[in-house]
Amino acid sequence: MLFLVKIYYFVEISKYAEVCNSLCESFGPEVENLIYSLSKGSNALFWIFSSKNKKSNAEEAYEKLLI
Repeated sequence: MLFLVKIYYFVEISKYAEVCNSLCESFGPEVENLIYSLSKGSNALFWIFSSKNKKSNAEEAYEKLLI
């Protein structure tokens, strides 16, 4: 009986795994770019000496990742 329950859970979870993989393929590169832009503002010393453009990009990336 326990074996059948585990098979059922596996089949149900497999459905969501496919959706997650497709979402990762669709939005993965964009998320990676946003994280890279945001990482430039993660260090206080770098933030102080960053240009306005880099600060603006980091702030926009942060806002997009929150949504």
